Amino acid sequence: MKSNQKGFIIPILVIIIASLLAIGGLYFFTEMKKPSDSFPVQQKDSNNSDMVLSKLSDNDVYKKFIEDCSVKLSTNPSDKEIDQFLNNRTQCQKTLYSFNSSELLNLKRQLDATGDYIQNKDLVDDALSYRLTTEVETNKTTYANISNSLEKNSSNKEDKISTIRILGKTPSKPSLLQLLKILLDDNEDNEIKYAASEAVVAMTSGSNSSLEALSPLLEDSYLKMKDNFYKYGIAIAIANIGAPSGIQLLLKDAIVNGNESAPAHALLGTRNLNAIPVLAKGLRNQRSSDVELIVSGNTLAEMGSSEATKVIINWAKSTDVDNTTLIKNWILKIRDEGSFQVVSDSLASNVYFKNIEIKNAIQDAFSEYKNNHGIK
Repeated sequence: MKSNQKGFIIPILVIIIASLLAIGGLYFFTEMKKPSDSFPVQQKDSNNSDMVLSKLSDNDVYKKFIEDCSVKLSTNPSDKEIDQFLNNRTQCQKTLYSFNSSELLNLKRQLDATGDYIQNKDLVDDALSYRLTTEVETNKTTYANISNSLEKNSSNKEDKISTIRILGKTPSKPSLLQLLKILLDDNEDNEIKYAASEAVVAMTSGSNSSLEALSPLLEDSYLKMKDNFYKYGIAIAIANIGAPSGIQLLLKDAIVNGNESAPAHALLGTRNLNAIPVLAKGLRNQRSSDVELIVSGNTLAEMGSSEATKVIINWAKSTDVDNTTLIKNWILKIRDEGSFQVVSDSLASNVYFKNIEIKNAIQDAFSEYKNNHGIK
């Protein structure tokens, strides 16, 4: 019985530990990535041999990968096997991060060509994405090679999609330009374009304000895109970044097309606080049916930010139009402690509202919110 329990528990431990390592590696990788106007300068650390870029032949790189990255677990692994597996993945990461982008790209092609499952192959993509944002000497050549591999008559579809996903992990202008080129090509295969659309959204996820340098490229492509499906993907990416110019573009389009339009829905993903001033301008003393008012308020309410909630409350204090339904909907969407406090403070007896019905609506919505979340 004990041996059976051990056999059941150990694989679970392996999965948990491996997941923690993967998350740790992803955190390190994400923190190191920075978007750039050109190619970032490679910093070579003479005190850390793991970071000194290798200069090996393709065969040597492949052999080193197999040597350092191939340890398999048995069905019922012992504690020693588990330790070896975890230590191997760490060593594999160090090995891969010692390769330059050209070596990693060629290694990826070799591994893809086998068509077999290869342990730790996922780490190759992460290392390549990292290298594409941190070295200067080989980046231009590597991006050129990637561009060539994405041409219609080169490589197979699976390889192209795999390469596109790597670009989606690399938030830089050269990577984004490659993806947008695919999306704007009316003659490109739809499966390839769909992968590129997903990659653009993935590249911009996380609502990182440091990605604002990428927004002008997306805005230009948004205006050029004819296909509404792929245009929506670009809209999501613009909203994810949340640069003021991009938010203004989407808001303008939403006003034309309605509060249920694609740009209006895309805006709901905005989390960048730099977008707040643009959205605040949309909250003027307008009719409750005004599209700009609805879209701006909906976007602010979804941000989960006390700063955004303050804008809504300040508008509510000054408006004399009957917008009780809108304000109720917006208050019910708050989900952060800061916004909760902002709303609570606004209901103090000494806080003046131009239209008392608006204050009453906030009180009703706040009571409903607390009831729904078990708050007394």
